[in-house]
Amino acid sequence: MPQRCTWTALATLLCLMCAPAIATAQPKEDARRGDVRLTKAPKLLSGQRADYTKEALDARVEGEVRLKITIGVGGDVTKVEIISGPGHGLNEAAVETAKKFKFSPAEVNGQPAAVVLPFTIKFELPVLPSEFEG
Repeated sequence: MPQRCTWTALATLLCLMCAPAIATAQPKEDARRGDVRLTKAPKLLSGQRADYTKEALDARVEGEVRLKITIGVGGDVTKVEIISGPGHGLNEAAVETAKKFKFSPAEVNGQPAAVVLPFTIKFELPVLPSEFEG
């Protein structure tokens, strides 16, 4: 039975909102003056689809899981937090999937940097076969 899930990353726009959450060493003078600029947004290089849970399928639940993802200096996901989601195991499935994502490294002020960005994984119910009697 095919299961469908899509993800959406608004990395370029949303990373700009994340610049204050940078977790790498930057020159202290720059940080104090507010000269912290995202010069290269991370891009999703690889990832897999999140699996629907049996509980969510049985309850016919779909929706978006909103996450906060920390991407390390090398582009690996180092932390995933749930902001909101529909439950029924989908939140946890989204977290486990996001932990396996690989991004191109972000740059802040031209230097590789860790960033935090919002990320959404959308779950859509698969088309299930109809049952007929006759």
